[in-house]
Amino acid sequence: MAVPWNVMQIDGNGDLRVNVPRDWVERAPPVQSELTPMLLDHEWAVFIHSYFGAKPYWEPNAQQA
Repeated sequence: MAVPWNVMQIDGNGDLRVNVPRDWVERAPPVQSELTPMLLDHEWAVFIHSYFGAKPYWEPNAQQA
């Protein structure tokens, strides 16, 4: 699955945390290996950021989670 970087953070123990409800991650659209090039597609990136409620990093004033 693809998760936007701006909904993740490293906690004090060095563990990667995703700052969204667990069920969002569990229901996130899957990324199949043959579709990996799609990760570079602008529309896919907009869709994934929208799914997770994250402002795309390339937009002005994007905030980190």
